[in-house]
Amino acid sequence: MTNLLKKISSFVFRFHQAILVSSIILTILTTALIFRIDIKTDILDALPAKNPAIDTFVNFLNDFGSMDNLIVVLKSKDKKVDEYFELTESLSRRLKDSPLIEYVDYNIVQLDKEMMIKNFSLYMDKHALEELKTRLTKQGIERQIKQNKNQLLSPVSTPLDSELIVRDPLNIRSIMLSSLFRQGMDKINIKHGYYISNNNSMLIIFVKPAGSSRDIGFVKRFKNEIDHILEDTKKQMGKNHDLQLGLAGPYAFAIEAHATIQKDVIINAITSTLLVFFLFQFVYRKRVFVLIIAALTLLTALSWTLGIAYLIFGNLNMASSIVTAMLMGLGIDYIIHIFNRCEEEYIKTGDLRCSLYTALTKTAPGVVAGAVTTSAAFFSIVVTSFKGLYQLGIIAGIGVLACLFSSLIIMTSLIIAIESRKKGLLFSSKEQRIGMEGIGKIVKDYPRAVILVSIALLAISLIGLSGIKFDNRPEAVGPKTSHAMLLEKEIAEHFGRQKNPLMIIIEAENKEGLMDRYDKLETLIGKWQSAGIISSHSGLNMFLPPLSKQMEAIFVLKEIRDSIDPDRMEKIFIQALQENGFVVAEQYAAYIKGIGNAIDIKQPLGLKTLEDSNDKKIRYFYNKDRLKIAAYLYQDSEQWSEAKTTLIEKELEGLGKGFNITGTSIMFANLKTSIIRESVAASTIAFIIIFFIIYFQFKSIKRVFLVKIPLATGFILTLGFMGFTGIQFNYINIGAITLLFGIGVDYGIYILQDYIEEERKNAEDSVKHAGKTVVMCAMTTIAGFGSLVTTGFRGIATLGAIITIGVIACLLCALFLLPALMHYIEE
Repeated sequence: MTNLLKKISSFVFRFHQAILVSSIILTILTTALIFRIDIKTDILDALPAKNPAIDTFVNFLNDFGSMDNLIVVLKSKDKKVDEYFELTESLSRRLKDSPLIEYVDYNIVQLDKEMMIKNFSLYMDKHALEELKTRLTKQGIERQIKQNKNQLLSPVSTPLDSELIVRDPLNIRSIMLSSLFRQGMDKINIKHGYYISNNNSMLIIFVKPAGSSRDIGFVKRFKNEIDHILEDTKKQMGKNHDLQLGLAGPYAFAIEAHATIQKDVIINAITSTLLVFFLFQFVYRKRVFVLIIAALTLLTALSWTLGIAYLIFGNLNMASSIVTAMLMGLGIDYIIHIFNRCEEEYIKTGDLRCSLYTALTKTAPGVVAGAVTTSAAFFSIVVTSFKGLYQLGIIAGIGVLACLFSSLIIMTSLIIAIESRKKGLLFSSKEQRIGMEGIGKIVKDYPRAVILVSIALLAISLIGLSGIKFDNRPEAVGPKTSHAMLLEKEIAEHFGRQKNPLMIIIEAENKEGLMDRYDKLETLIGKWQSAGIISSHSGLNMFLPPLSKQMEAIFVLKEIRDSIDPDRMEKIFIQALQENGFVVAEQYAAYIKGIGNAIDIKQPLGLKTLEDSNDKKIRYFYNKDRLKIAAYLYQDSEQWSEAKTTLIEKELEGLGKGFNITGTSIMFANLKTSIIRESVAASTIAFIIIFFIIYFQFKSIKRVFLVKIPLATGFILTLGFMGFTGIQFNYINIGAITLLFGIGVDYGIYILQDYIEEERKNAEDSVKHAGKTVVMCAMTTIAGFGSLVTTGFRGIATLGAIITIGVIACLLCALFLLPALMHYIEE
């Protein structure tokens, strides 16, 4: 390695101008690529590419598109949301008119649903059919028409009331709604069919965007469109302080997450940059030109890294988005080591070429070894199937090498170019120290005490390992605070449906088989709901009742036909209208005829009826191309217990083939074991690779263990601290295990390299000399990773916290335990 570094030293001196010109051109090209990078915020983009549980979930999303919906919420503080139906209609029309919206659903039985209107009798349960039978008698018709008159004469009557009465004078709608709500929607107010909570405080509108929430470009355009529509609606509301508008649902979360992570990436990059350079300047008090070349060196490496990342992946995901803040803290380390040694030698000799030569041949070997071990640790993460960690490992590994290359080539070229033109712009006249003498004295005077304290802390940490847990909830990596999620919880409280449902998929080779399995599933779901295993469900029964239910309805309809004469019913209806002062409109003949046709149904509906319907919401429950039906199971709590999930899976298996179940709870439960296993494998590989790299550097097993012991101790101290404080691993921060090996090993390498290359007489001298740089490197790394703690995503924030804790532990072990062990070996 020394020979290679000698050649690099000579090459830089001869061609530093060409190097700088070439690097400028390359940096301009890679910077242009950076502006094309998108950040994917969907957790699915960070999970394994090939996994049965994930594949089932993703296939479900593709087949039914149920995660691509937006919920517009109208909240009334005074619990009078039913006074805003006209505003709801106006807002819904605006939404429908948008080219970016596929459809809008705000009323459970919208009157343009021709299929349901023509066959409404088949959607009613037995109780509703009996009520229909009563409603169609002479007394029932006369009573309803009289109620209509009283309602229109009421002082609280609205134009909407009038419109509904004209369209449905016998109020068949209310019977229909009552039947539907008895099928699991009891927490919804049935007034006029709008989606209203029972306490009259919330009304919701379902919006289906025309594009996927995973299409970042579409999400940006859609957000602008929704913001514009809501802004117009707020203007229409005027100064109404009672009503509030909000967004919830998966699409709202995607919009919010994308905006949050973009903001966090920018803020963290700026914060880590400012902290790193502030520390650099505060500790070393360098001249302005030193900050400039450090910044240029680091930003060049970051530009190259992100440019390569774009060429390889085309985007960043939730995990890899932290790479800028990470490299900011790590890359400055190499700059500090090489520049400080170069400056130190220049103060002694006054010869620029000699100073740079010494820095590259004496200090750089340790820097190269540290960078290669760090990079190797990052690259070892590629053994995991989790795309988030896989991408992070590759990009960070490339980034570390880019920072190393930039420090060895670009920074040294800048030093020569600047200092050779005008001396004194870079180097100080005297060496700066940050007080390592105290640590050196402790190591020299109390090595045994240092080792005993380390052993005691290690023993305590081993006890704390039992407290380490893995949080496999998707919320563990999601936003800390989310307006969309908070509003979604309110919706769950008011409407009785929590998020994270379980989804059951039925498939068959033909429609007859699919209808048969659909009937079996609905029967089983009814059993689960009666037993309290689930609180409610939504399924195809809203659009197509199961065959057994339809046959029950057809049997009751025969009884109704036997007791009611359609011609007589029409005469009674017309007479009641006239007696109450209503105009007998032309459409009433068709209205009565439609009721007669619905009573006269003798054959059940099939899947062909759904295919002929224009109701796009059916897509959530039926995929005609793949012959699949979906059902969604809900419970009162957010998380499904393992016992409930197991029971549902077991009973579903009892129905035979063609039934599958999925959901975030099932998917993440299956992933927990694999990510722990793969992370342990990646860490083991990293540990082994680091072992051989250190051996290649120092050519001694004893020296390898000298570096490894404080690394392992610092690692266990970190895990122990997590166990005692309750910091849990999740699908993002578990990557800290491998990352910490690559980062923490550097500090021991730097101190041992200084001891060997400078032929120090004792270990404490190495601490005094190299310790200041090691501490500075750790502080800048903490600045880089520590800035992540403030991010809005829990997974990224906890990753930053764990790395910060680990760096502190590894630093202390390198400054105290390693020199103490070296001291005993010397003796």
